[in-house]
Amino acid sequence: MPQSQWPVVCGLQNCNNNTTQCGCQLGGGSTWTLSPEYVAGPQNQVSQWTNTVIPSATCAGTTATTSTENTAWLNQSIVDQSTGQTGQGAVPNFAYGSTGMSAYLCRSVVNNSGYNCAQNNNGNSQYCPNNSSPQGQIFYANFGADNLPPHYAVYAVDNCVTAEGVEQGTVPGFYPNSFSNTPTGFDAVVYDMVGNTSVTPNIPAQCIRRH
Repeated sequence: MPQSQWPVVCGLQNCNNNTTQCGCQLGGGSTWTLSPEYVAGPQNQVSQWTNTVIPSATCAGTTATTSTENTAWLNQSIVDQSTGQTGQGAVPNFAYGSTGMSAYLCRSVVNNSGYNCAQNNNGNSQYCPNNSSPQGQIFYANFGADNLPPHYAVYAVDNCVTAEGVEQGTVPGFYPNSFSNTPTGFDAVVYDMVGNTSVTPNIPAQCIRRH
């Protein structure tokens, strides 16, 4: 298949007079760019779900896929801009009027091993970032000023332990005025769900019963 474009995580300009990406909380840090292609082994399992002929090669973007395989991939996509025509996937819905949404995406990964991630195509998820944050960006890019959920935030997480270990990382953009020290990913996720009234300003709970 063709090489995918590398999304810039939180790099859109669709809010605040088209200067920032809606919901992104970078905590004073920068946006980042990564390949959305699967790495470090999972490409094999993911390809098998679609019954591709050469799992690791086609999913990793090194071998061209057939039109049949392309259709199968597209039919599984939750962000395919389908119109419902024959052969297309389900029509996506990005209107969540009663559902708060928060995302926690690893911006950096702790690497004390000396493993060269750039030279090895991020091939070790123990020390390197993976495709999870750019794939998340592909999804979150569909939320703009006209369809934001009642609560919406995309948080950058620094110093993740493993490529998706947000709980041990730190979240500098999570209510920075409420903490003297940057909260961990675990604390941020918990406070985001259940709230925290022991800090000032208070953090409202986002897990709300609506029925």
